[in-house]
Amino acid sequence: MDNQLQRAEAQEVASRVPGIVAIRNRIRVDAEFPTLFYDRPGSGPSPYSPANIYAVRPAISDDQIKAAIDHGFLWSPYVNRDDIHVVVKGGVATLTGTVTSWIGWKAVDQAARQSGATEVVDRVEIRKGSWWWP
Repeated sequence: MDNQLQRAEAQEVASRVPGIVAIRNRIRVDAEFPTLFYDRPGSGPSPYSPANIYAVRPAISDDQIKAAIDHGFLWSPYVNRDDIHVVVKGGVATLTGTVTSWIGWKAVDQAARQSGATEVVDRVEIRKGSWWWP
């Protein structure tokens, strides 16, 4: 798998198969940077968390993460860079602003999740009245 989200999703899909009573997820993630980690006291693995989903903090700076996010949607026709505000602090990327479609929202979210950020807080909204509003 490319990232922890895909690994967790594979486990979740397998858990919905009728008759499955236990899952041992041994999928290996071959990503450039780990995406999940525990760095607060007492927030390490617990008996209730899936095995092997934590890693060390990536060795990249907040500025590098922000630049990677900006570059991730730089050429997207669905995202106006002026409408998205990115703040990265301690490896945690917070996204705010608006986009005009679900495709734009996905482009922004995907860029953030592939940037090397340890956590993504996605507060980007889709403008009402857009061409694809549910």
